[in-house]
Amino acid sequence: MNTSHNISSICVFGGGTSGWLTAAYLLAKIPKHIKIIVVESSTIGIIGVGEGTQPYTAQFLREAEIPEHLWMKNADATYKLGVEFEGWHDRNYFVDNDSFDVHMLAPDTLTHKFWSNKPAQEFVDWLPAYRIAKANRSPKLGSSKFDYSFGMMAPSWDAMHFNAYKIGESIKNYIKDRVTLYDVVIKKVEHNDEGVQHLVTENDEIIRADVYIDCTGFRSMLLEETLEEPHISIENLLPNDSAVAIPTQYIDPKAECHPYTKATTMKAGWRWTIPTYSRIGNGYVYSSKYITKDEAEQELREAIGEHSAEARHLKMKCGYKRQVAKNNVLAVGLSAGFVEPLEATGITFTTKAVEFFVDAISENNGIMNEQVRSTINQKFYMMFSEIVNFIWLHYHYSSRKDTTYWKDVTNRPIPDHVKGVQQEFVPTPPDFVFKDDTYSMFHSGQWFEMLHGSSAYNGVINMTHKNYEDYAQIFVDNRSQLTDEIIKKFPNHWEYLNGVYNGIH
Repeated sequence: MNTSHNISSICVFGGGTSGWLTAAYLLAKIPKHIKIIVVESSTIGIIGVGEGTQPYTAQFLREAEIPEHLWMKNADATYKLGVEFEGWHDRNYFVDNDSFDVHMLAPDTLTHKFWSNKPAQEFVDWLPAYRIAKANRSPKLGSSKFDYSFGMMAPSWDAMHFNAYKIGESIKNYIKDRVTLYDVVIKKVEHNDEGVQHLVTENDEIIRADVYIDCTGFRSMLLEETLEEPHISIENLLPNDSAVAIPTQYIDPKAECHPYTKATTMKAGWRWTIPTYSRIGNGYVYSSKYITKDEAEQELREAIGEHSAEARHLKMKCGYKRQVAKNNVLAVGLSAGFVEPLEATGITFTTKAVEFFVDAISENNGIMNEQVRSTINQKFYMMFSEIVNFIWLHYHYSSRKDTTYWKDVTNRPIPDHVKGVQQEFVPTPPDFVFKDDTYSMFHSGQWFEMLHGSSAYNGVINMTHKNYEDYAQIFVDNRSQLTDEIIKKFPNHWEYLNGVYNGIH
């Protein structure tokens, strides 16, 4: 229905990480006269998904005016330079976070052609972010603001690891006095053709707002249950639907608290290794069609050597809503969509959706109408599709085929929309095309790192002019020398974090 809503109040329905991230951003970005209501229940647990992030999260928190020292210390945060993929091929590969290496692969230098002519292992061994990460170096130097880019480009250390439970709680404690907070259970949602009319608490109290933001997790109580927006499964593309998580304690934190995520293949999926400040997060993402929950837990325990800590089992509802903005409801986080966490995009579905919403209503004079909804829905769908494509290609190019699961996931027909991505990013002589304006979730350097690391360029020869080749070699050698200098001068990741947590940095 083509309805318009003048916004004087916004209700964030559901707390947790998504709800409080949303509320904080709204407080910072929308006019002060708009009332922000948060409805949550302390009796209802949260999923707490996401211990790793994309760089957007730290930037989002800065824009939400949440001090870094507050959320970082309270959430056991550590730095993340990228993801190391282990077992996907006969050697590891690495995808870094931000814009550091895209500059090394810029079209004007033709460095991408230089590297696509060389073995994937040689490229990975050179990659600055990978070398710094494997050396367990902090991406920042001492108490200065100097980061590992040496001031030449945007910081690449903005991605983080953290405890998702703790960051939501720390943000709540920081902003709760600036919102209208209801700690209640909602028993009923009243609605009509124009959208949600009001919420009814278990004590029959009425909570009204002009716009409702659905942060109720996989349940999607407003968008899916109330407005009947269907969930579209992506099981045909990415079959993983379950996870089991078991924390472990540090034995040697200087060695084990590494500034990167590890994604290691398992019999029916893969496992994450994510060092936070207080412990190591371990989890196994798998498909229940190929392994039982008990078998998955046992396989994880054998891999990490932990047989006493309690395991936490999760069901994942992977897919999306074609309309995340419908009538006067906006779904963010898990209620809008979710893709398995291989590239740590869970929290991105919150931060990006809220940004889309704020940008759209700001351009439309604070009115939520069909134009605003259409803009949000289009942007969300493009973002979701890109994430699915990027993750799907990890599986497609994997050389592991020793179990039924891996035989199946690597031999699935290529979806039409993924074919388009391949045409865009898998080079054919003599050129490699970069379009960051279209593919914005992952920059060109990340696409190159993932595809070259996955051996997508085997047999592809990109001939370059001798002058370009010579320039690329100089460029590569220069970055290698800078990396040597960083590894030599920058502190151990754990030691630097100790300084952060003890107020030295």
